[in-house]
Amino acid sequence: MAWPPHLTTDSESRRVVVTGMGIVSPMGADAAENAAGFRTGRSAFSEVTFFDVSRQRVKTAGVAPECAISGERATRRMDRGTRLSFHAAREALEMSGAPGRDRMPLVIGTSAAAMPIGEDYHRAAHSGDAPRHLQLRRVETYQAQRQLTAMAGLLGAGGPIRIISNACASGANAIGHAFHLVRSGRAERVLAGGYDALCQLVFAGFDSLQALAPSGIPRPFDAHRDGLALGEGAAFVVVESAA
Repeated sequence: MAWPPHLTTDSESRRVVVTGMGIVSPMGADAAENAAGFRTGRSAFSEVTFFDVSRQRVKTAGVAPECAISGERATRRMDRGTRLSFHAAREALEMSGAPGRDRMPLVIGTSAAAMPIGEDYHRAAHSGDAPRHLQLRRVETYQAQRQLTAMAGLLGAGGPIRIISNACASGANAIGHAFHLVRSGRAERVLAGGYDALCQLVFAGFDSLQALAPSGIPRPFDAHRDGLALGEGAAFVVVESAA
């Protein structure tokens, strides 16, 4: 579906509001759990167990709750990150109660996208023990647009899909783009957000730079801070015109 044309400049003054939000993070599997965790200042870092960190200096990260990853039957072929996205995006849509999902645009930001699938392909190619049909499926599903188109279908979001990949700013850029789509009158409401799953390539890369905190806990405002910590998650909002 093509994006609608830009309307007149009068629409630039349209007020844009958030009517729904959903989040999955190491702190919890929904917005309420995350809010409670933020208020109490609870740490959500734990040891990484789903890929090998034995050669890394740091072995902890923010790992999302399993209930948001295991998913449902319909999400079984989705990669880890898209399952997180589906969980958070569905919460945002349910909170907003927005009608007209069949025309709702979807704007998503991601940095690594389906990198874990690429890592699986690489490992299987080197070991030589993966069935050909499984490797072909990995090549197909490694493409972010394939994963996110499937997710949009399950959510009933039938509008245009735009993927923004701009490193750490991807999710913020996606929400900003959604804001301008609504403000300009090109969309009445937009589902927007960002996601990334932990993957070995990114984790090992930051560790090799010695950028990760050996303690596993980031302390950005501490005089003795010693690095950052990686994590995974997804967060989405529904933005729409207040008119």
